[in-house]
Amino acid sequence: MGTGRFKTRDFVLTRCKLYYFKDDSPLRSANISWKKLEPFVETNGNDSIYGFKLYRGDVFMDFFTETSDELELWLLKLSKVCIAIDIHDDFIFDRVIGKGSYAEVYLSKSNEDGKSYAIKSINKQ
Repeated sequence: MGTGRFKTRDFVLTRCKLYYFKDDSPLRSANISWKKLEPFVETNGNDSIYGFKLYRGDVFMDFFTETSDELELWLLKLSKVCIAIDIHDDFIFDRVIGKGSYAEVYLSKSNEDGKSYAIKSINKQ
């Protein structure tokens, strides 16, 4: 980011891990399966900062992107392995079409393309 407030970091996303690279070598990794994913946009006057938070319990990491398009790309990739906090912004949950001992399946409609999807909701209690 051009403001100098943030440091640029290199990350590589695999199917279930996020690797932090420094000098072309992996320094750290985090298992991101089943972590909660929460996107955010912060505005200050005419400037917008795009980012997302990955967390489980009280432990979290904030990530920032330079553009909304970069944020959308990260969210698209992470949504395959993380739990989306804002899913109700993207889908209208119509009715329960299946029920099990720990989950329910809902018929839902996408706010983006209007198509119907089955979404499984897992009760973690």
